[in-house]
Amino acid sequence: MDVQRTIDDPRVPGTLTMRIFLALAAALLFPTVVFAQDAKPAALADYVSFCLALWDGVPDLHAKAAALGVQDVSGSAGMSMTLGKSTMQFYRAPPGNPPVSRTVGATSTTFTDGKDWSCDVNIHSPVERADLEAMEKTLDLEGQIMTLGPTMMGRWKIRKRHPVVLIKAVAGKNFTMLMVQKFDASTAMTKAKPAH
Repeated sequence: MDVQRTIDDPRVPGTLTMRIFLALAAALLFPTVVFAQDAKPAALADYVSFCLALWDGVPDLHAKAAALGVQDVSGSAGMSMTLGKSTMQFYRAPPGNPPVSRTVGATSTTFTDGKDWSCDVNIHSPVERADLEAMEKTLDLEGQIMTLGPTMMGRWKIRKRHPVVLIKAVAGKNFTMLMVQKFDASTAMTKAKPAH
């Protein structure tokens, strides 16, 4: 089974609908704020590590969020919202905290053949190619960075991590988006395997 094709395939029930829902929720919950361009956000690798910590349910999640300058939008650390087969958590910079506005939205969706985790990070600040290269090195990523005019894009996977974790980045003049995703078919496969 081609996991990447399954993750990106709009025919997989709920994938496209969930992305649209998350985009609308982010637009409503996290309006654009005025910010200064001179402050540097946390390292990109720290945001990816935060996404992995969200998925793993680590006990010091509140401290990790505080280190990134974000807080749970519900006001209660670790609180999540479940709609059908999907569970969501949203984090953002506290109001009045910029100079850099940032949001993190994490979603997990249970399918009949496994579970999908996605984490979208939006940072209203540009990054340099060196920032993407530092993330590649810190997280031991396999992939590439592509420059298309004023926009940089990257696609990677974390080496030696199973199930595979994929990372996509888009960095423009005044924004950076990171998308971290994994699909784990092992939970469904374990249930389906007969015991010998």
